[in-house]
Amino acid sequence: MVPGTLPVPPLCITLQWSRRDGHTINLPWSLLVKGNTILLGPGQKVQGRCRPLQDSGGGTGGELQMGDTFSPNTCKV
Repeated sequence: MVPGTLPVPPLCITLQWSRRDGHTINLPWSLLVKGNTILLGPGQKVQGRCRPLQDSGGGTGGELQMGDTFSPNTCKV
C-alpha cells in the first residue's frame, strides 16, 4: 500500500426484506418506494419514514424516521 492512501472499500448494498405482490423478497434499500411493506427486526435501523401496520402495544410505538432503531415491546403481560 502506498503511504498516505486508503484502501478502496468494498461495494456494499444493504438489503431489506419487503412484501410486494404477495411475495416476501429481499430488495436493496434504493429500490424501496412509498407504500412498500417492510419487515423489521429488533435493533434494525430504518432507512426512511415508516409506521407500524398494527400497534405492538409499546416499544417505539408510532412512526419511525430515517436512522431510528426499531425497538419492539418484548414484554407481554
